Amino acid sequence: MSPPARAKQLVWIHGEAIDVSGFEKWHPGGDVIKQFLGRDATTVFVATHPVHVQKTWVKPRTVPVDQAGPHPPCQAALRDDYLKLHAHFTQQGWFKPTLAPLFKNLASSAFFFGLALWAPIALDAEGRMFPPLLGFLVGMGMHQLAFTVHDTLHGAILNKHSSWTKRLIRLLADAGFGVIGAHWDDEHTSHHVMSNCVDHDAQQRNAPVITVDWKQWTLKGDAIAGFADLRIGQWLLRVNHWLWAFLALWAGRPAIQIVGLIWAKQQWRDGRMTLGAFGSHILGLILHYTWLVTLIGTRSGKEPLTSAGTAVGPWFAGLVCILTAGILHVQLLLNHASRPMTHESDANRALPRVDWVKLQADATADLDNSPLFDWFHGGLNYQIVHHLFPRMRPDRFRAAAPDVYAMLRRHDIEVFINKGIIGGVVAVTNQLATACHDSGYEPWPPAKWTRNLPITFWSGAHLFLFGLLPLVWRWDSEFTRCFCSFFCSFWAFAIIPLALPGTKRPDAKVSQHPFNPFVLG
Repeated sequence: MSPPARAKQLVWIHGEAIDVSGFEKWHPGGDVIKQFLGRDATTVFVATHPVHVQKTWVKPRTVPVDQAGPHPPCQAALRDDYLKLHAHFTQQGWFKPTLAPLFKNLASSAFFFGLALWAPIALDAEGRMFPPLLGFLVGMGMHQLAFTVHDTLHGAILNKHSSWTKRLIRLLADAGFGVIGAHWDDEHTSHHVMSNCVDHDAQQRNAPVITVDWKQWTLKGDAIAGFADLRIGQWLLRVNHWLWAFLALWAGRPAIQIVGLIWAKQQWRDGRMTLGAFGSHILGLILHYTWLVTLIGTRSGKEPLTSAGTAVGPWFAGLVCILTAGILHVQLLLNHASRPMTHESDANRALPRVDWVKLQADATADLDNSPLFDWFHGGLNYQIVHHLFPRMRPDRFRAAAPDVYAMLRRHDIEVFINKGIIGGVVAVTNQLATACHDSGYEPWPPAKWTRNLPITFWSGAHLFLFGLLPLVWRWDSEFTRCFCSFFCSFWAFAIIPLALPGTKRPDAKVSQHPFNPFVLG
């Protein structure tokens, strides 16, 4: 008998041991495969790989039974139930790529862009559209375009690894939505396999701007030593339970563009991206802003005007456009920032017996809304379904949800569903307040005061900005002074934690971790 293979080299799929030694170097999903060494990885493998890969990849790497050792403990009943449901959905044809989502999302985008270009509404004497309305229509067109990119990344439209898919992503993401699609794809793989894991989910590393869980402070990558003053980081930690929606809306889109550019530049320097590919990403972003600026500049009304006669209207239209498209960043936070995060050392992550299906369900929440609004969410209000069956077409999420929920509940796995966008905002607010509390500080203001403040402040501030601010130049200056007084008072109240020393509690969870870059107290 040959000596047993080392357990750390093996993953178990469909009851067979598969040798993945060195495979992470060329695995399309990266080294995330190492997180399943010594575990039963059947569910995550089936969920993330098309059938032809499942048939051709496993057999050559199968380790003989006498060399593999015993099968690791696992949630076999849950695994088998998942496989039955996956087979049912496969039989229904719900994993087969189709152009239907592409046409549906492009039709939504075309509807809003068409209104922006040709709708005879809210026009001035020159035939130009009221700036906030134009910005909203263009922003909604971009917002819907983002869901087309997302569906393409998951192979719901075309074979994910075909050259046509890569071209489509580059066109829709880089030139259309204005983000580097290759970067989105790179982060999205780890996000789906290791959702809400602070060690590997790159899309959830937003601390200290948005701290979802105290475990984020256990990573060197999330340290705030770069801040000129640690009090700024502490302030963000204490107020982000109500400020997060404002920050996500205003900073989410610029942040993902900047991070994407940095990622692409690093890929090129490391030799993992050709100069031509890097240049094409830059060209795509240039094309994006070229058509965006041209559209807004030619269709936006010029008023209001400054005292010097400068047209402010196009700037308002552009700002409304960016913020409307930024709603996507708020939406995506509702599904994951409302749930706690995990660390590699957590029992659920460390114990081989805990299945990937449970980890995904624990890290994700759905939104309960009318079917009439599924288009607004791109189907991603059913994130639990999407994360457990990432290759499923989005137009089948609602139909699949009852079966998925029933499967989870049969195995005593809680299904987290928030009541619409408002319920999601409240859930995120509570989770961020909990993260602050567990990090050793009390939220400011107390969370019970601010449960609905994110959505109230977000709506009120933007209603003023885009509904009333354009009138400031025409109204009496007394109105302007009143608003400025209110605005300054509001932010003075928010900044109070910068001046007051925080009270560190000795039972803070973050202080109990062996690595804690966030020096509290």
